[in-house]
Amino acid sequence: MSRPARAGTRGNPTRFAAFAKFFKGYMSVWAIAAASIPIPIGSWKLIPIYAHQRGFLTVYASLTCFLLLAAVFSIRHRLSVILFSRSRASALVAILPFFFLALTLISIFFYHLTLQRSLAELRSLGVVSPTRVILDSADVSDIPYALALSISYLGIFVFAEAAFLLTAVREYLQDALHLDELALLRGETAVEHETRGRRARSADPSVPHSSAERPAGGSR
Repeated sequence: MSRPARAGTRGNPTRFAAFAKFFKGYMSVWAIAAASIPIPIGSWKLIPIYAHQRGFLTVYASLTCFLLLAAVFSIRHRLSVILFSRSRASALVAILPFFFLALTLISIFFYHLTLQRSLAELRSLGVVSPTRVILDSADVSDIPYALALSISYLGIFVFAEAAFLLTAVREYLQDALHLDELALLRGETAVEHETRGRRARSADPSVPHSSAERPAGGSR
C-alpha cells in the first residue's frame, strides 16, 4: 500500500473520532441546557400560559429538571452495567429516549388542548376580553383546569430532559469505559471489550503488563 493510502486510512478514524467527540459534547451541553430552558421560555413568553402560573411553573420545571439531572448522574455506575450488556433491561433502556420523546409530544398536545378548554370555559362565563388579556389578568383561583395545565406544562420539560439525559449519560459512560464506536457496532459488551483488550495486550510482547495483569512467573 502506498504512503498516501496509509495516511488516508489513518485519517478516517481520526475524523470519525473528532465527530464522535463533538457529538458527545454537544449532547452533554444540551442535557444541561434542557434543564434551564424553562427560564428563558417563561421570561420571553414563548409558550402561552396564565401569568399567575408562569412564575411558579418556571421554577418547578427548572428545579425538577436539575434534580433529575443529579439523580441520573448519581446512579451512572448502575446504569453502566445495564446500558452495555446483552439483556432485556439494556434493550428497554435503549428505547426509553423515544418513549420520553413521545411523552413530550403528548404533553405539548394536552397542554394546548387543556389551555383552549380553559379559555373556552372562561368565555362561557361571560369573559369577552382577548386571549392575551385573559392570560395576563386571570386570578390563579379562577383558572379552569389549573392542575391539568400545570402537570402537562411540567411534563413538556421533564420528559424532554429525561430523553436528553439518557443519551448524554450513555455517551459519558462510553467514554469512561473506553468503549469505541466500532466495538459497540460489533455488539460487544463492556466486559467483552475489556477481555478482548487484555488478550490483545497479552499477545503483544511489546506491551508491558500492569501489576494486576503480570503473569505469576514474571520477574520479581
